[in-house]
Amino acid sequence: MEYLKLTVSSKYNVSSDCCLIQLSSNENLPNFGPGSHISLETPYGWRNYSVANLFIDAVWQLGVKAERKGRGGSAWIVDQLELGATVNCQPPKNSFPLIDADNYLLIAGGIGITAILPMARHLDNLGKPYTLIYCARDATETAFCEEVNLLGGECIMHFDGGQDENLYDFWPIVETPDERLIYCCGPKNLMEDIEDMTGHWPEHQVKFEDFKPVTILRNDDKPFQVKLTNGDVFDVAENQTILQVLRNNGLALRSSCESGTCGSCKTSYTSGEIDHRDLVLEDREKNKKIMICVSRAKGVLELDI
Repeated sequence: MEYLKLTVSSKYNVSSDCCLIQLSSNENLPNFGPGSHISLETPYGWRNYSVANLFIDAVWQLGVKAERKGRGGSAWIVDQLELGATVNCQPPKNSFPLIDADNYLLIAGGIGITAILPMARHLDNLGKPYTLIYCARDATETAFCEEVNLLGGECIMHFDGGQDENLYDFWPIVETPDERLIYCCGPKNLMEDIEDMTGHWPEHQVKFEDFKPVTILRNDDKPFQVKLTNGDVFDVAENQTILQVLRNNGLALRSSCESGTCGSCKTSYTSGEIDHRDLVLEDREKNKKIMICVSRAKGVLELDI
């Protein structure tokens, strides 16, 4: 797998659950645009994080919130990743690109500001109008507040204190569709609310960034088998993924997010009844490809490996 070795040149804890880190290298880093993310290797697998800065800064800045009930990667970064440590990173990718428009509405919730901030900075450089609405719980434990205050667009910071009755009311600003492009990144409930409220907007004008993994293992999952082209057959238990089983049996297989969102582990299959659980495959691919980090099968799945 292609990756870069970077050094943690700065780490600042915003709170016990959130930190800002800066990754740097002695070599030139690949170019990237606003909306880009990198994959960082943790003891719990590769994890995706938005890059908070623009390429002109020649470093990668990340904002990471520890998901205490998550899969361990973000908590490790916040709690254990040390200043000066070397980490493996994959080059930036961009599944949330900033498309040219005359006006923008940027919506960030919590650490979702990491993806939105470079967009606002880029629009400042272009002299384009935008409104940024940044919602969080508490100003004292919120990332990039100072940076948002320095932006040139119309910026609204709203702190709800964790109370539902104090949530920001987005309806007045999205009630009437117009020419703006809407970019949103934040907690699942925020993005679901924005998606519901903009259902009458043209679909191409409303865009979301979400690294939340799909539901990989479910309570009603059943065991099945995978068969390889050399005839080897392996059992996949109800609490295992195909990727885990194949790696446990000595196969070196590529993966990145391990959450069905990046496409790195796309694998061909020749037969089987598939339960596709990824967010990557197009419908036309599903009769030939499977994401082995999250998807399952019934009976026997024959893989082209």
